[in-house]
Amino acid sequence: MTNPTIDNFKAIFKGMGPITASKFKVVVTQKELGKNTDRLNMLTDEVVLPGKTIATSEYTDGRQTKKIPYTFIEDEVTITFIENTNYEVRRFFDAWMSQIFDKQRYRVGYKDDFVGGVKIYQLDKTGKEVYGIELQRAYPTTITPVQLNNAGAEDLVKITVTFAYDIYSTI
Repeated sequence: MTNPTIDNFKAIFKGMGPITASKFKVVVTQKELGKNTDRLNMLTDEVVLPGKTIATSEYTDGRQTKKIPYTFIEDEVTITFIENTNYEVRRFFDAWMSQIFDKQRYRVGYKDDFVGGVKIYQLDKTGKEVYGIELQRAYPTTITPVQLNNAGAEDLVKITVTFAYDIYSTI
């Protein structure tokens, strides 16, 4: 093993450089709504790549207590969008949530009818996709409230949506 030096560190990034968090692309699909979700990508302000935790329980074999993995837990994903004057983002997700839960009949829809997909890509400085996550069978669970006030006359309205999903995979 070599000793870490500045030259070793520079060699890791040779020809590439570090990746920046400000280059990303989000693709949201929901077949029933039939909307142009390319516009959602352009309005995306912030997104969180999900984390994963291995859940463990403790087991004692008589001498020592050990951790034994038994499942995994994947984080929910939140996406923050900049809203336009037509409230396009809020209307899209309100319609999607109406498919999930019918407030008039007080019924939940069939999951196969309301799930969609969310793909999140990390881009390099040239716009090339270098890493991606696909949330499979995703659907929105929360649309955060929007605070309107007179404090910041030029503040942008932002909509944050939280998604649940069955599993994510790298793409």
